Amino acid sequence: MRPSVLLTLTLTTNVAVSATTHDVLKSPMLFMDLNDVATSPAPWGKLLPRANTMTEQPQFSPPPCNWTGGDTVFAAFEVLGSPGTYEIFVAVGRPGEPYRQPISTIPTGSFDEAGVKINRYTSTDLRSWDGPVTVLFLPDGSGSSTVSSKEHRDYVRQHTHYPVDDSFFHPEDGSIWTAKSMDRNPATGEYLMFASYGSSAHTFTANKPKKENTFLPTTGSLKKAVFKDHDDCNVFFQQSTNTWVDMQIMFELYSAVGLNASKVKKYCDNVSNDTRRVVSVRTSSDGTNWTQDWGCADAHQKDEHCSTFNTAAMVTPCDCPDDPPDLEFYRIRAFTLGASGRVAGHALDYVPSPHAVVYSPGYGRQPLWYCSEGCCHGPHSYEEWWIGPSSGNVANMSEWRRSYKDTHAVSHDIWLMAQPVTTTTQHVWVDSGKVFALDLYRLAGIYSPGNGEFSTLQFSMPSTADALWVNADVRWQGGNYVGGADEGRQAYLMVALTRVTTSADGTEVVEQVPGYEPENCIITNTTGLQIPLLWNTTAAPPPTGTTVQLRLYFRDAYVYAIGASKK
Repeated sequence: MRPSVLLTLTLTTNVAVSATTHDVLKSPMLFMDLNDVATSPAPWGKLLPRANTMTEQPQFSPPPCNWTGGDTVFAAFEVLGSPGTYEIFVAVGRPGEPYRQPISTIPTGSFDEAGVKINRYTSTDLRSWDGPVTVLFLPDGSGSSTVSSKEHRDYVRQHTHYPVDDSFFHPEDGSIWTAKSMDRNPATGEYLMFASYGSSAHTFTANKPKKENTFLPTTGSLKKAVFKDHDDCNVFFQQSTNTWVDMQIMFELYSAVGLNASKVKKYCDNVSNDTRRVVSVRTSSDGTNWTQDWGCADAHQKDEHCSTFNTAAMVTPCDCPDDPPDLEFYRIRAFTLGASGRVAGHALDYVPSPHAVVYSPGYGRQPLWYCSEGCCHGPHSYEEWWIGPSSGNVANMSEWRRSYKDTHAVSHDIWLMAQPVTTTTQHVWVDSGKVFALDLYRLAGIYSPGNGEFSTLQFSMPSTADALWVNADVRWQGGNYVGGADEGRQAYLMVALTRVTTSADGTEVVEQVPGYEPENCIITNTTGLQIPLLWNTTAAPPPTGTTVQLRLYFRDAYVYAIGASKK
């Protein structure tokens, strides 16, 4: 028997995988859909990208909050400088999704009930929690909004299918704050939080917030918003450009993209029936001064309703049979998948419902606090997985991929406000009342029901400091229930190492590395987040710096990622 050789590569974390450059495999390489596999050599067989739905984790629990009353987890991180310690931020005091307590019914003289508290909790095991520490308090009535302007009211009344009375609109001062999203710059420790007040967006900043009242408004005043044309902001810090990115929900006119609104949005909707919610971006270098929506092509964006659009800077429904005709995107939460550097997101889908149904007892958001006639705000649909640009730059809107339109990211009645935290084995979402998770790097992978094969992107052969592994599920299913039956024992995975060279005429040539053929690396009946790749050979691996690829051959198995770690 020839001895096994363990192929080794160098790994550094928190660097995005590039699909266009030949480099050392610096971080786990994920295969979330067929865009993540090499086109040369060509894939072969029936390869099916498949996403997973996160599952509830009963061994974990959120902190003791009033979840049924509307307390909301809207941000989660691993504490900077404290590996294995996690922090979550909970908005307390405004049950605004789906209910809001009318101001007139709130008792006076109570600090706790007269505004929104942003509470920080910490945990090392996601079961027991320290806190809360109130890092920000936002008193009711302390902001400033223009949502109830006459122009806005007239527009909504003109473009809706149902009577709109004044109770539909916020009062001029907005009255109630809502926490929207939060991210941080891990290099500096700066945290940036979005909160809305009416239709106005406000940002607040703090450095490593651990003490009370550490968040401060970036404008210096609760009365001054950073912009007044949107209220649903989804912030992400782009490390590669040192930029804050707001994945902004904006409104697109159906007529601007050649659609007949009366045939698309059949039922009334509170954002008007000539308009749908889509996703664009706006950016800021300091969290205070923001560009307008990149998807708005107007010379100056005066409010949330633009007249011309840059569709290359938007993610919209496909306007094809793969989507409901009246689909809209209500929110998007982008996040990084641990050390892979890859970006994904879960988007909250939305479609309106018939007017008569919307205000029937108990349906959707009923009872609605802002409109006695229901106002046609249909229920949310479900959270959908989005695959981010391979470059890791979330602002490249044309590179976002909706590969799994029909896969629920989480169970049907859950909508998530926070990004996940990543442990050594899982991506974990602490939700408002429950905890959910995916196994590490298993948001989506490639499955082959028959014999299939694909090659990884090219990378440079490094030194022998680290050992190569594959994240895959190659388990045999079921048992031998009928004598001799073998259907459940068909799964296998083989891996080959190939060398990539360039001929004199500039043609790429892919050659098998002797000793590292697929039949020398066979994996069956196992699953693992880091299955070691062992070749049964005495041959030496290619020299450091050689451009190489891995070719994976598999059947009835899921392949999620490859990577390297210290021996």
